[in-house]
Amino acid sequence: MPELDDMQNDDLMNAVFADVRQEVAGYIRPAGAAAAVATVRRRRRNRTIAGAALAVALIVGPAIGLAWAQNRPDGTPDVADPTPSVSTSESAPASASAGPSASGSPDVVDPGIPMSQLRNSTLTVPSWPGSINEGCQSGALKFTDGKNIKSGMSAVQVQLAGDPVYTDLDADGRNETIIRVDCALQAVFTQVLAFSRDAGGKITTRAKVVVTHGEGNDVQLVWKIEPGGPGAVRVDVGDVSPCCGTPADLPQHQWRVYGWDGQKFHQTGGPTTFPVNPKTTDLTLSATPLHGVSTDGVTYVGSMSVTVTNRGPHAANRVELLFNFPVDVKLKSNQGTCATESGPTTYFDCLFDKLASGASATFSFTVTMTGQQAGRSGTTVHVLNKATVGESYPDVKQDNNKADIRIT
Repeated sequence: MPELDDMQNDDLMNAVFADVRQEVAGYIRPAGAAAAVATVRRRRRNRTIAGAALAVALIVGPAIGLAWAQNRPDGTPDVADPTPSVSTSESAPASASAGPSASGSPDVVDPGIPMSQLRNSTLTVPSWPGSINEGCQSGALKFTDGKNIKSGMSAVQVQLAGDPVYTDLDADGRNETIIRVDCALQAVFTQVLAFSRDAGGKITTRAKVVVTHGEGNDVQLVWKIEPGGPGAVRVDVGDVSPCCGTPADLPQHQWRVYGWDGQKFHQTGGPTTFPVNPKTTDLTLSATPLHGVSTDGVTYVGSMSVTVTNRGPHAANRVELLFNFPVDVKLKSNQGTCATESGPTTYFDCLFDKLASGASATFSFTVTMTGQQAGRSGTTVHVLNKATVGESYPDVKQDNNKADIRIT
């Protein structure tokens, strides 16, 4: 192709710019030049002078890009076209444990607070229910590596637990961050809280999702939280918080869904109550008097029996009888772990087999005492539903778990 002199180049470029202005004037506003780019490229194909068209593309393209960047920080062309445009954003990690994920809005402006930042921030923790607030700190707490240690204490008390859940409560493109906050005393108490950022970027506490041991709340334990859809979170809850001799396998699991109604969270899915715990029961007992007989006036040997009835809906795992005597004695039963005589002592712990719902069992005992103890008070027997060493399953009615034994 013959080369064009400078005058011809100028004429051609002026003609192209004039055509561009005429073609796109009715379709774009000054801030958006995407349509101009398309028009230039379309008309460029009809030009026979490839060099001039290339010059237009090189000159007009950067100018358009600059105008774009200066006027639209979100990078979306401001084109007066009735056809909606599809904006794209960077994909969030699929797993909540890996980092923030977009679950409530197609256009994510803020994917949520990264766990690394949340674990090293000052967070406002609401007051804990009832007397728990006396032992668990609340208010503005400084967390370091996800932990806050109460002044004067060496053990961690309040800490962030588990993986966060990211969900957009308001469909505004800004994900809230939902996380478990645990307080460890004798038992673990939990608040599931939603955090967000204010206009200045400060982390604020948005709302409570669910709190264990709250008034009128049957939730006593939180294991895990998961995404529950836009504006919602699924929570794995339990009916018992293991503590102080309570077996770890006692709590029942339930998945419940809590949704945001614009002001607060409330339950929107899953069971609303727990059934009777299958590991609990209702044991009752009665005992006959202990009558001691002596042949030498020094050693007294007596017998008694204890009857245990299971009035609960479930079988007792193992029947456990705890005896207390006012003086040292020796004791032997007709079965169970006390079948071999032991003592002398004032305390005995005897284990027996499982007891079915609705069944009764009578256990016989021989007691050897020193001296005349007739009329002496203080002999008692308690019944428990034994789980493991040091642990027992709860009894739904404990006022019938004890009997006094008369010595005659």
